[in-house]
Amino acid sequence: MRRLSSLGAIFFLSTLLAACGATALNGKFTARNDQDIIDMDFNPDAKLVTLTNGEDETVSEYKIEKGLLYFDNIPTYNIVETDSNTFELYKIGIDGNPSEDVTFTLTKK
Repeated sequence: MRRLSSLGAIFFLSTLLAACGATALNGKFTARNDQDIIDMDFNPDAKLVTLTNGEDETVSEYKIEKGLLYFDNIPTYNIVETDSNTFELYKIGIDGNPSEDVTFTLTKK
């Protein structure tokens, strides 16, 4: 009976870990806060994101690991999926900790 309980715990943790690593961004999104609107176009095959803010455009490499969104190998945001088309981004500070307040809300176009 105890072995069955341990197997259940292992299955639960494996499922939880798989779900945590399943965040994927593909296609066009809009990042918004009170002051900025940034268009983001994620290309997972090339691992590139194009950021457009007004007339300014930047292309960066990106990856998502362990709930962190990296731009050019720098952990930039803690990413939290709120539903299938919406994410909250929390800026990672120089101390390595995410802000307590949402920096951007990212929505699928």
